[in-house]
Amino acid sequence: MKIKELIGKVLSGAELSPEELKHLQDYNEPENDNRIPKARLDQEISRKKELESKVSELNAQIEELRNIDLSDNEKNRKVIENLNKRVAVLSEERDRIE
Repeated sequence: MKIKELIGKVLSGAELSPEELKHLQDYNEPENDNRIPKARLDQEISRKKELESKVSELNAQIEELRNIDLSDNEKNRKVIENLNKRVAVLSEERDRIE
């Protein structure tokens, strides 16, 4: 039984047999081969967040090591630069949402 035939039969006003009704009840849409299963997608998103967190931690450690020999003024200047970069990124994200 093809789904198109059953739909045509219903549209023409004919009654469906119990076998045809059962077929329609058990019918599942075909899977799209290009789609990623939700469980795997959630897993990949979770892994991406973990890696982004790790990258942030490593970048912070790098900055700490770079700042070891800097004076307080230079350290403060770097902190301000980083905060300004964050503000710019957050502003861009906010503007995209609006």
